[in-house]
Amino acid sequence: VGASLVSAARAGAPSDEVELRAGLLAGESPSAAMTAAAGGSDAEAGSGSPWGSGRSERMVFFAEAWNEIISHMRDEDLISNRERDCLCFRDWRRTGSGGSFSRQVYLPVLCTAGRLQAACDLLLGLRAELGGGGGASAPPQGTYTERRRVDCERRLTAALERDVHMAEAVMEAWELCVWVLSATLGPRHAESLLRLEALVAESMRAWRRVDLVVPQRLPAAMKALVDLCAQLLIYSPPKREVPADVDAAAAAAPGGKKDSSAPEVPARSEPGPPKPPANPVVGKVVDRLRSLLDALKRALGRSAQLISSEIDSLKFTQEGFFWSESYAEEQLNALVADKGNEMRLRGAVLLLTTAELDAQPTGKEAGRRLTWFVNSLFMAKPGAPSVAAMPSWTIMTPYYSEDLLYSEKELRQTNEDGVSVLFFLQKASPADWSNFLERVRCRDEQEVYAKGLSLELRLWASMRGQTLVRTVEGEMMCEKALKLQAAWDGTPPDQVEELVRQKFTCIVSAQIYGQMRRQKADKAADTDFLLRRYPNLRVAYVDKTSTMQTVMGDDGLASLTETIRWYSVLIRADPTSGSMVEIYRVQLPGDPILGEGKPENQNHAMIFTRGEALQTLDMNQAGYLEECLKMRNLLMEFGANSDATRPCTIVGFREHIFTSGLTSLATFMGLQEGCFVTLSQRTLTDPLRMRLHYGHPDLFDKLFSMTRGGVSKASKGINLSEDIFAGFSHTLRGGRVAYAEYLQVGKGRDVGMHQIYKFEAKLSQGNGEQMISRDVNRMGARLDFFRLLSFYYSGPGFYLNVALTVVCVYVFLYLQLWTCLFPLRPASDLPFADLLSLEWLLQLGLLLIIPTACFLAVEQGAVRALTEIVRTVLLGSPLFFMFHMGTKAHYVSNTLKFGGARYRPTGRGFVMRHENFAEIYRFFATSHFYPGFELLAALVIWLLLGGWTGDGGATDVGHYWRAVWASYAMVFAWLFAPFWFNPVALEWRKLEDDLVDWRRWMAREGTSPEKSWRAWYYEETSHIYATRSSLKMAHVLTPALRYAVTFVGMLHAVNKLNPPDEPGFADVVSLGAYLHGLTRVALVTAVLVGPTAISLCLDSLMSNADVPITRNLFSLVATGGIIAGLVLPLVFGWTDFAEMVTCVVALCYLLATLVNVAWASGLTLPVVTRLCQAWDLFCGILLLGLLFALSLPGFVDQIQVRTLFNAAFNRGLRYADLLVSIPQSKGM
Repeated sequence: VGASLVSAARAGAPSDEVELRAGLLAGESPSAAMTAAAGGSDAEAGSGSPWGSGRSERMVFFAEAWNEIISHMRDEDLISNRERDCLCFRDWRRTGSGGSFSRQVYLPVLCTAGRLQAACDLLLGLRAELGGGGGASAPPQGTYTERRRVDCERRLTAALERDVHMAEAVMEAWELCVWVLSATLGPRHAESLLRLEALVAESMRAWRRVDLVVPQRLPAAMKALVDLCAQLLIYSPPKREVPADVDAAAAAAPGGKKDSSAPEVPARSEPGPPKPPANPVVGKVVDRLRSLLDALKRALGRSAQLISSEIDSLKFTQEGFFWSESYAEEQLNALVADKGNEMRLRGAVLLLTTAELDAQPTGKEAGRRLTWFVNSLFMAKPGAPSVAAMPSWTIMTPYYSEDLLYSEKELRQTNEDGVSVLFFLQKASPADWSNFLERVRCRDEQEVYAKGLSLELRLWASMRGQTLVRTVEGEMMCEKALKLQAAWDGTPPDQVEELVRQKFTCIVSAQIYGQMRRQKADKAADTDFLLRRYPNLRVAYVDKTSTMQTVMGDDGLASLTETIRWYSVLIRADPTSGSMVEIYRVQLPGDPILGEGKPENQNHAMIFTRGEALQTLDMNQAGYLEECLKMRNLLMEFGANSDATRPCTIVGFREHIFTSGLTSLATFMGLQEGCFVTLSQRTLTDPLRMRLHYGHPDLFDKLFSMTRGGVSKASKGINLSEDIFAGFSHTLRGGRVAYAEYLQVGKGRDVGMHQIYKFEAKLSQGNGEQMISRDVNRMGARLDFFRLLSFYYSGPGFYLNVALTVVCVYVFLYLQLWTCLFPLRPASDLPFADLLSLEWLLQLGLLLIIPTACFLAVEQGAVRALTEIVRTVLLGSPLFFMFHMGTKAHYVSNTLKFGGARYRPTGRGFVMRHENFAEIYRFFATSHFYPGFELLAALVIWLLLGGWTGDGGATDVGHYWRAVWASYAMVFAWLFAPFWFNPVALEWRKLEDDLVDWRRWMAREGTSPEKSWRAWYYEETSHIYATRSSLKMAHVLTPALRYAVTFVGMLHAVNKLNPPDEPGFADVVSLGAYLHGLTRVALVTAVLVGPTAISLCLDSLMSNADVPITRNLFSLVATGGIIAGLVLPLVFGWTDFAEMVTCVVALCYLLATLVNVAWASGLTLPVVTRLCQAWDLFCGILLLGLLFALSLPGFVDQIQVRTLFNAAFNRGLRYADLLVSIPQSKGM
């Protein structure tokens, strides 16, 4: 008594573990593993006493835990009522009344489904071997040898011993059938039923099983039993009016009522045929019962004459069920009065009618969790002590102002397409929504609100988002698990609550709860709701108080002085009144928030934690009851991984990304994060021995952490990735970091392009700050060579490698461009084109697919891994990975050059709305669009001026494309990925609205970057003007060097297009040649730009004219000037189109050089701002033009939406529903 679930599960034989692993790794359901996990073995499935007392006791403990898990999943609406009944163990002794059941618990229908039919098939084959084809015409006893019969009996016994599920199904079906007959027929048939059971048992002991029944007729008997149970389930006692004379006679009796204690004596009557019941409801049950007895009699073989006769005697018992209507009605009323009998009847129907496939949970999440739980029971783990002897621990969750509990308004609020959060969740999780409606007994959403169940609806939606209530719900499952395990340990019931409070504490560190409460914010009320919902939950927050005091000055005058004090406060909810009660208030020396906020939010609440261990869970994580049952084992990892020299101070474990599948972006992010939190950390732990602390949900040795600076460092900027510094601190101070594979928690990740971008930017900037920190310097100085390589791989080295890859692309393209612009050698002589193509293919993001493929192969098998990789590639994963390679490179390099790392709140909501073009351009221009257009320009110039046309007009352009196609793919990803992964990005109506918004953003004057281009421009260039450091100015000036060299090369290209009369002048590198090219550029530019500039100036001056005719006239003149500036030089032969374009490109490189020089000099010239605005205008026009062109064919829009929401489509989300199912009144 008191053995934990894990210990009980691991008590099985080693063969059970091998069988379980083989079954689960092959992708099978957990049904075959449950018996082994519960302590069952094949040898226990035989006849007689099948289960030993020790195994039976462990089975009861496991069944209790398993049923709690299934019940919790039903409360979460992951499974339906029917699936719950199929998954739960059944204890028929405690359920219902009457009956003789041999098992303490019976296996779930998940295990026994379909095994009765398998038993029938087995009997059919054995019966056929006795002769006569196995049917009713099989020869009677004596026509075949006894040796053959005994051999069939032995084979039947061996088959039942091999298949424990079949044996249990047969046993349960027989016992339920006997109970149904006994409960229905009642005491007047008890003797006959006892004789019937004795005859069957005698046949079993005598090994007369094979020829006892006719296998072909058993299905008909089972169907008759199902019909009877179904009729009993719908039976309800009839309502009858008592006649007045009968009532008066009963009142006149002694005592005024019938003596119920006296036994009922059936009235004697003459034998005769049974009369049909006058009550049709009772008559239906009588007919079903008679059909069952007839079917059982027909299913018996010729050797079961005595059993057949006993069945006949059941039907002809005088004053029995078939003869006395009042007796039958009395028996049926007693049967249905007990609700436990209803559960038995439903269990019998499920056992007899459920196919093996139908017994599996249809929800993907429920199947995944159950399969993982059963599989994890057989992984190596430390032994679990009793609850009283286990280490105590505290779970702490930092919370600021993220989503806590969705309000009714948030659920109903729609976006511009009319899609609400609730509507999205209903379509993304249709099975969960149906399960929810079934649980609350409503037909639709309107009925839910009508019944006042809005809180239940809010909880249902919040449990499917990244909300605090979901996190707290999972954390408090530890309390429920400990109570269950304490009961197993034999703890008295009145001491369980106190023991659990001593061993487990949960604290939410809500930093600004006091401020929200003073403002009477909804989130403060929701926090109070959590405290009332979970009485043992605690909330810590930072409180600021201000008091005014009168102070006498030196001059004798009184003045008011404000005194501000800061406190760390811990509160709970009063269990009786529900009001908030302050437990502790600790004064602080000042404002504790010195850095980004989250580290201080964790550190200030550490004084309120209790126990030997501290677990930090982020508020986007989710716990599961089945995993909480293994927390005792996890806490023992500290001792199991410690030695005399290095204690284990951090224990990490797996995470499951539960947001994977909402969109294709969420799938890519889930695969990337899933690979890191499983395969990567497993490898870093063993054999590399270099796992650190990468964030929640790791467990800390609390005493070790508190005496060494807490669990987070809080310096602003440098400690942006605060979690990793805890790993540095523990490693440098002699601690060891362990990793457990057998336990997991859920984790939410960003699901939208903007969210993922900010997350990747935060990680990249954090790694950039790490590279210049003292901690990394100390790690590099003190680690051995091999662990140093592992450290480099697991952190800064990865981001440096990505940045250097992008730098290599720049170096390669510009060097090749300069070789074709200057008279050095033809670009067509480029060596190793195919080798370079393969290298770029691997480096530009596709190399990241390899660890993802390994992760999927280990978790799901090679075939499913290959299928998933192909699917994600078709959905656009190369675009995703190459795009974010640019994100990492940009932010790592900028952080190392200029600093400025800052925390970026990503937001954890659902991505349902379309981001407008201006917002996308503002987000990605500096990091992706500018580099993308720069590389695209270099590629196009290299193509046009690279000399790919040889003698006689032969071309070698294929050589060019083999060398640069990977670079084009990267450029395409950088320019197009944000729009491809933006919902409804290619719809014409949306693009028209985006164009209007973008024009307003470009022209508007304002102070917000979201509203004005000018404000955004000042924000983006603020790091340049923030300091006059010579090194930083050198970094600003570096791009000007490559622009200047390219400009000089373009002058040489101009000389080639319009050379002077001197022969060979175009191939000479001299000052005169470049002066000639510069002159041509200046002349062509003056001819092109001059009329255009004058016309635009006149149009700008007359834009405010009072007379509309004058304003329109000048606009017409300006337009004519622009056309003249473009057409006249070509008409008069002053230049040609190729030279015109070359001169314009050269001018652009010159202007880019001058702009960078102005930035490096610290000059804030208006002309620089105008030039930058013109460049953004040009880039925006090109991107919008591409989007408009792609929106013309309607199928591109449909493909884009389907690839973005592909995973949700597979679960029933249809994009048409987002338009058709929206209430039409909104648009009217």
